[in-house]
Amino acid sequence: MLALVWGVMREDRLLIDIPVGRLLRDPARVVAAPGPAAARRSVPAATDVRVLDRHARMTLVEARLLTGRTHQIRVHLNHLGHPVLGDPVYGLRRSRAEMRALDGVTRNLVKGLPGQALHAHRLQFRHPASGQEVSFSLPPPKAMAKLLAHLRGRVL
Repeated sequence: MLALVWGVMREDRLLIDIPVGRLLRDPARVVAAPGPAAARRSVPAATDVRVLDRHARMTLVEARLLTGRTHQIRVHLNHLGHPVLGDPVYGLRRSRAEMRALDGVTRNLVKGLPGQALHAHRLQFRHPASGQEVSFSLPPPKAMAKLLAHLRGRVL
């Protein structure tokens, strides 16, 4: 998965191996490293993150799921202080602060994202009937591609 996150990540690569669990007071939300009073139960969760590009206030990462938990990428990145752009559940507070610091063009491109800046650009699995490895790839959606081009100094 490609994710454009708030803030500049220092590490080039990291393994986030932190359990996640649903909040008792808000079961629709998942939290990383939940305490016993905060979550019903926690389950192991691991995400491999690799930085692809760093920009003034954002970082483009590739996140590879090592486990498959609900909201795992979003929760893990938010736990590190780098929520996904456009995430209305886990990144709203950081998003508001960061948006004020952006120039007008970048701010409008971020506002133009139809949702989260999270994109499954590559999918690979073993076909259940044939047993063959199959893979698919897809470029980022137009709004995300336009923002990335702007951040890289190119025009689409």
